[in-house]
Amino acid sequence: MMPSRLISLQLTFQGLERTGVPLVGYNGTHLVPGCIDDDIGLYVIVPRLAQWFHTSITQAAHYFLLAVLVGAALCASAAFCALYPAWPNRVLALLGTGLLTIINLRLDDIYLVPSACIIALVPWAYYLARKNTQSSWNSLLFVAGLVTGCAHYLRAHAGTAALLVVLALFLQNAHPRILRLVVALLCLCTGLALPISYFEHQKQRYYTFVETHMPEHVTVRVRHSFWHIAYMGLGFITNDLNLSYDDMVASQKALSVNPQAGSSTTDLHEAVLRAEVLHLLKTKTFYVVRVLVAKLSLIIFYLLLFGFLGILAFWRQRLPLSYLPSFAVGLLWSSLPGLLAIPSFYYLSGFISLAGVISIFGANTLLDKRTAVSPEEGIVSCRN
Repeated sequence: MMPSRLISLQLTFQGLERTGVPLVGYNGTHLVPGCIDDDIGLYVIVPRLAQWFHTSITQAAHYFLLAVLVGAALCASAAFCALYPAWPNRVLALLGTGLLTIINLRLDDIYLVPSACIIALVPWAYYLARKNTQSSWNSLLFVAGLVTGCAHYLRAHAGTAALLVVLALFLQNAHPRILRLVVALLCLCTGLALPISYFEHQKQRYYTFVETHMPEHVTVRVRHSFWHIAYMGLGFITNDLNLSYDDMVASQKALSVNPQAGSSTTDLHEAVLRAEVLHLLKTKTFYVVRVLVAKLSLIIFYLLLFGFLGILAFWRQRLPLSYLPSFAVGLLWSSLPGLLAIPSFYYLSGFISLAGVISIFGANTLLDKRTAVSPEEGIVSCRN
């Protein structure tokens, strides 16, 4: 885990021990505002776990993230066992799930959350696309909303790609009437509302405490940086423009334009770097295109590397082509962090995991020579 994140977790843990209020920090001498300019889920959950289990904050963070990933792998394993009755197929799917889990273990940070969402939800969505019962879809949509809501507070939009795949498969295969569609959307919204309500309540507790007990600190309502990351992302390739993927480079650029644009989460900082990105787009268009092509090339490489068996299964029509748009939506969304920032494993973990899950589906259809696509139903069926 990033050292800065561990330091922030330690501050919030000490603050929780002294106040009982989440997100409040303690620096060893006095209370300070906590890490509210990042995704707050980790800073709400992990200090509580460390407090309950009387363990260090480092161990609590490590075991929490491990539990998230292993829990996702167990969910996927259950889905694959339900999906494939034959043991050779099950073993192949479980091996693939284990491989994806091992690959993601090296992250040991919130970057693994998008992968966990994909691994946990997409196999069940594929299974229900074949089973296709309304009650089962309602249950999955509720769980998908719950998972997506929790994941969003751990890392912004971490569960969006998985949710898009689930929704696309639902709309494509369930063909719900208006009433059933309303019920399904209510299940989804209920699942989303529960974690949103909880984490927003914790955030409000923090703001109330700061305003009451630390009025000397200015509480700024912050948001995620977009243009800060986009500006850094333009430094992906070698250049003579003094651009690189470095927070200090982006911050120094903003400060050179406006000395008050220091914090990367303020509107002023974002406005300054937005203008810089648009200026580069107008004056250095060819360079920006080169950056995007370089990023896209690496993303395509990852797709071929991890999704080759799925692509082959679609090409040989072992996987029904009707499922391709649903998976494509998830792949496109999960590739956006790599296009905006840099196409590293940290930013493309969800994309890589989705490609890997599709390969698991493809490998199993290629393994079973009796598998064929039913054009009438648009599903995979087996000939006797």
